[in-house]
Amino acid sequence: MLMIFKFFRQSSKTHIFLLYSASVLLTVLLIGLFHQNFQKAALFTLLILLLVNGAGLLLLKYLARRDLLAQEKITESEKNFKEFAELFPQLVFELDLQGNLTFANRYAFTRTGYTQDDLTNGLTLGSLLHPNQHKKTRDDINRILRGNELSGEEHTIVHRDGSLIPVMIYATSILRDKKVIGIRGIALDISERKQAEQQLKESEERFRALYENAPLPYQSLDNKGCLIGVNTTWLTSTGYSREEVINRPFTDFLLPESQEQFHRIFPEVFAEQSSHTEVVPLLKKDGTTILASFTSQATYDSTGRFLQVHCLFLDITEQKKAEQALEKSYREWDQAMEFFEEAIYLVDLDDKVYKANSAFYRMTGLTPEQALGQDITEILHPEGELEPCPVCLARRERRDARIILEADHPDNPTSSPIEVTVKMIRSTTEDSLLGVLMMIRDLTQQRRNEIELRRHRDHLEDLIKERTMQLKTTYEQLMHAEKLSAVGRLSGSIAHEFNNPLQGIMSVLNRIQRTTILEPKNLEFVEMALTECNRIKNLIRDLQNFNRVSSDKIEEINFHSAIESILLMAKKELKTKGIQIIKEFDPMLPPVRTVADQLKQVILNLLNNAVDACDGEGTITIRTRFENPSTMALDLIDNGKGIKPEDMNHIFEPFFSTKPTVKGTGLGLPVSYGIIHRLGGEITVRSIENQGATFTVTLPVNRGKNNET
Repeated sequence: MLMIFKFFRQSSKTHIFLLYSASVLLTVLLIGLFHQNFQKAALFTLLILLLVNGAGLLLLKYLARRDLLAQEKITESEKNFKEFAELFPQLVFELDLQGNLTFANRYAFTRTGYTQDDLTNGLTLGSLLHPNQHKKTRDDINRILRGNELSGEEHTIVHRDGSLIPVMIYATSILRDKKVIGIRGIALDISERKQAEQQLKESEERFRALYENAPLPYQSLDNKGCLIGVNTTWLTSTGYSREEVINRPFTDFLLPESQEQFHRIFPEVFAEQSSHTEVVPLLKKDGTTILASFTSQATYDSTGRFLQVHCLFLDITEQKKAEQALEKSYREWDQAMEFFEEAIYLVDLDDKVYKANSAFYRMTGLTPEQALGQDITEILHPEGELEPCPVCLARRERRDARIILEADHPDNPTSSPIEVTVKMIRSTTEDSLLGVLMMIRDLTQQRRNEIELRRHRDHLEDLIKERTMQLKTTYEQLMHAEKLSAVGRLSGSIAHEFNNPLQGIMSVLNRIQRTTILEPKNLEFVEMALTECNRIKNLIRDLQNFNRVSSDKIEEINFHSAIESILLMAKKELKTKGIQIIKEFDPMLPPVRTVADQLKQVILNLLNNAVDACDGEGTITIRTRFENPSTMALDLIDNGKGIKPEDMNHIFEPFFSTKPTVKGTGLGLPVSYGIIHRLGGEITVRSIENQGATFTVTLPVNRGKNNET
């Protein structure tokens, strides 16, 4: 009985109705079974129907009361839920099986801009959500209706004004009598979170852009000193690709001598909480190096766990070069300043001395410690001046000036005449004044030099007058030499003209000698005439050879024959002047290889000088001899007036001559000197005034076998 009561308590009205129908069917069935005793069957059936109907009425009443109490509890529960939902600061909603909104709390209307009237007029979840999420919404609803819960799915609600509200939806099904009658859920407004995430994303993107495009190279290292991150500037500076450097030890990019320095410094970076700066050469991909100033700092999380070492480096290669160039410039400036004997000093715009050379310290008697930083007017400034100092005036007016102060000038700090230079130093990039360069130059030596210069100028004028006279004499000598040259060319031409009739005469004499029978006496005269004609012919040939331009051809000649040809040409002059020729020829002298016409010119020049030196009757001795097995010598000795001692050092100079202008050009001996030297020999002179002179010519006996000098 207790089990039957429990069954009915847990059964619905539908179950009771089915049970009641079953009892009626059972009654009818019993009547059919017991139709033979109809009265008994009818009475029994009536009794059963009464019992069943009574029990059914009681049960239906009980069930009705139970449903009423349950409905009241549901209504109370829904009332409590909705009251709570109205207070909840998030979007709370309920949907029916068709997706229509059946409930939304006050916050939902406030946040989305919709109203209760919109809900009453059939506001659906699909109209609230973004169109591109409709399919996802339908899938989520079907999942819930199949008994699954929706735990944190992101959706986007479209505000009434068109703006978007990102939400996180949590939802489950609404059951009634174990049947799904709808969906209940909460939509958490994640706008702030999304905004924060967007801001974080934008911040990360900005950081990444700043990180990648930062003007300074950046790298990060793990606790083993391996590279775990580098930015684009780092890669550009070193020439590597990212794949070539990530996870490689940083020491791979250092010179061997710098690797030990890194191993020593890297542990210190862990120990220090502040940044650490070090300068090391960094090896680029192309093998070159850059000088990098690294600033490093280790980072840790809130638990003290090591994260990484951040490193920024600055390429100071050019800066170092600039510093070295600047240092070199300073050294060169100091050396340049020390080079000058003048006092040089620099003052700033406040008239304070900030640089000076040693001459400045010697002049002032101060040391650098005493002078630098002092006002220049406290060091070099007259006391009790009556008028403004012109140097100070120029410095204060910021203008360049060059001021001369005599020794007795009241503003002169020295006892000597000086020149003070004031020069404004300006920036090369900006037209701004940096300081003032000043120099004090002692004019004492300059004044002495000016006096000496005037004296030399006067002396120079005298020299010019003297040289003018010498040039005039030289010009006259050149004119005379030109005349002699013209006469020489004319004599050569005349000799050529004489040669033609001479050949005719010789031809006639030869014909007479061959075809005519002459008496012995006449034949002797013809032969004598032919001999003289041959002598004239030889003289003409020698004259032509002498005036012909030298070919510089080296040939083998008989030295004595060359001398004889010259004597033959000069025979008439020697006889006229009564000069006796003494020949002392060495019979063992072999032929000499030389330039014949040039050697004859030398012999003729020396012979002419000897004739002029005798100036009337005298004796000229011509001697040939061996100087040594490979050298022969010619001595030409006269007993004339000799050479003055003061003229001995000048006789081989061009245009120097002791003869009158009409008799000498001053070129004979210089030309002879040059010829003999070109022929590989020497020419010297010995003389005693009024006792004659001896010219000695030495030549190699066998000068080269070639035909060129």
